[in-house]
Amino acid sequence: MDRAYLDIHWLTDTNFSGGHMLHTLKEKYYQLPYRFRHGYKTLKKTTAFIQEFEYAEKSAVLQMQFQRLQRIVNYAWKIKGYHELWETANFSPDKLKSIDDIQKIPFITKEIIRDNYKKFSIPKRWNVQYVSTGGSMGIPMGFYEKLENTHIENAFIYDIYKRVHLDFSIDEKSFTLRGKALKNIYESNPKGINLSSYNINETTVKEYIALIDKYKYRYLKAYPSSLYQVAKLTEDNKFVMQHHFKAIMLGSEPLFDFQKELIQRVFNAPIAHWYGHSEKAVLAANCEHSYKFHVYPQYGITEVVDKNGNYVKEGETGEIIGTSFWNFATPFVRYRTMDYAELGANKCAECGRNYQLLNRIEGREQDFVIDMQGNRITLTALIFAQHFICFGRIKQMQIKQTEKGKISVLVVPTKDYNEKDSEELLAKIKTAATGGLSVEIKVVDSIEPLRNGKVRFLDQRLDLTLYE
Repeated sequence: MDRAYLDIHWLTDTNFSGGHMLHTLKEKYYQLPYRFRHGYKTLKKTTAFIQEFEYAEKSAVLQMQFQRLQRIVNYAWKIKGYHELWETANFSPDKLKSIDDIQKIPFITKEIIRDNYKKFSIPKRWNVQYVSTGGSMGIPMGFYEKLENTHIENAFIYDIYKRVHLDFSIDEKSFTLRGKALKNIYESNPKGINLSSYNINETTVKEYIALIDKYKYRYLKAYPSSLYQVAKLTEDNKFVMQHHFKAIMLGSEPLFDFQKELIQRVFNAPIAHWYGHSEKAVLAANCEHSYKFHVYPQYGITEVVDKNGNYVKEGETGEIIGTSFWNFATPFVRYRTMDYAELGANKCAECGRNYQLLNRIEGREQDFVIDMQGNRITLTALIFAQHFICFGRIKQMQIKQTEKGKISVLVVPTKDYNEKDSEELLAKIKTAATGGLSVEIKVVDSIEPLRNGKVRFLDQRLDLTLYE
C-alpha cells in the first residue's frame, strides 16, 4: 500500500524534473476520473463530514469543534515549539475545559513559524510535503503539510462550487484565468484551458472569447482582478460571447463591489467567491443567497479580535485568528493571519447554516492607507463606500503609498476617460480622508501584475506596524 502511494506521489510530484515521458504519464493520470486517483477516499470522507454538520444545530457544531480542538491541541503539545511556547504562557491541554478556553492559548505569528518552522512541525516523513507562501504581507515563509491535505482542501472548495451550481462535477474541465505567466496566451492541460492573466488587452480578450465559444466549458475560475479586466474590455469593445457559463469561481483576492457588478453584468452567471490562504487555517465563502462570507466550522475555529486580543462584537472589525483542524504536520493553533474582517451574525438567516458570518474582508494588514496624522484608513472608507461615475471609464486602477499622508492613484483609462474623471477621483478620495491625504492621479498605460498573476489594488510600501 505504501509502495503504491509512493509510486503515485512520484508520478504527480510537480517538482520532479523528468522528461517527456513523465509529462505524458502525468497528463494521462489526470485524465482519469478522480475516483480512480489517489486521494479520492480522503475527498469523499471529508465531503461526508462537511455535509454532516452543514445544517446541524449550533450545539452539535460547537461540540464537534471542541472535540477537534482538543485533538489538535493534544497533538501540538507533543511538538517542541508549541510545548515551549505554551509552557511560557502557563497553558497546557488539561486547561482546555470548553471551547471558550481557546482564549487561554497564546497566538502564533507568521514570524514565529517562518523563523522556527521545523521546531513547530513533526519530523519530515514520506507522507509530508514542504509548502511555501510568497508572502503577500512581506513575510514569506514555509511549513509542512500532509499530502492528503490537498484532497481535504479540494473537498471544501468543491463544496463551495456546488453552492452556486448543484450539478458541479469534479471531473469537468474548466477555463482558468489565474496563476503565473504562460509561454503563450493560453495552455491546454488535462483539467481544461489556462488563460494568461498577463498582458490582457483587446487582442487577447478576443482570443479568449473565441476559445470559450469553441470549447464551451461550463466553469470559469479566475482572480477577480484579472476577470474584471476581461469583463471591462469585453463590455467597452462590445465583444459578443455566445457561450454562457454555469458558474464563475473567484478566489485568492478580494472581490470589490464594482468588480462584482461588472462581472455579473458581462457574464450573467452565479459567482462563488471565497476567502482562504496557503496556511489553510480559515476558509469562508458566500452561499446560494448571500455574498457574506460563511466560515466553515468543519475547517477550524475562526476568531476575530481587536488589537488587545479581545473578541470584537458583531459589526466591528478585527484581525482574523485561525486554528486549523486538518494540518498535523505543521499545526496552526490560534494563528494570526494579519487579515481583517467585519464580524457578522453567527448564523445565515437566508440559507439556514449555523456558520459564523463575516460581513466583509477588510483586507490584509497592508491594505490600509496611512494619513498625515498616522491614522489608518480602510479601502472601504476611502473607495468602496462611495459611488464613482468614472469607474465606468477606467480599465484598471491601483493605489500606491510610499510616504505617510501621500498616495498615488494609477489609472489605466479607456478612450472615454477625461480630466473630469481625474477630478472626481481626486475630490472624493480627499473628502473620504477628511483632508488628511495628499492625492496624485497618474494616468498610465498598464499596471504590472505580480509574478503569480495577481494585481494588488493597494501597493502599500509603508511598515504599518509603526502605525498601530
